[in-house]
This record gives sequence, structure tokens and C-alpha cells, in this order.
Amino acid sequence: MTAGGKRQGAGRKPLPPDQRAVGITMRVRPDIAARFSAWCTLRGVSQSRAFSAWVKRSARESPKGL
Repeated sequence: MTAGGKRQGAGRKPLPPDQRAVGITMRVRPDIAARFSAWCTLRGVSQSRAFSAWVKRSARESPKGL
């Protein structure tokens, strides 16, 4: 079996199950979604990376660490 390439061992190796990204769905107002998308585009980061950074930062600042 190959993982992403024709040659044995070619391509990116799969991530361990505990490191794989999962999809989440949040309902927000259209203006909030547009502002978040524009913020990410302006800074050149993906929405996933921006949200992940925000969660990590808020956990560090939380008194109980969530």
C-alpha cells in the first residue's frame, strides 16, 4: 500500500489518530463570519489556524486552563 505516491514510501505519512483535524460547525451571524474571513485573509492565515491559535491563547489565559 502506498500513502500518496506511486513508489513505496512516497508521499506524506498519515497523522496519528489523536493529531488528525476534525470538522466543527458553528452558527454565527453573517456579519461575524464575514469579519472573521476578512481578518484571516488580511493576515494570510487559514480560518482553522486562526481559530486554533485563539483557543490555545484563551486556554493559557484562563485561570483554570479549561
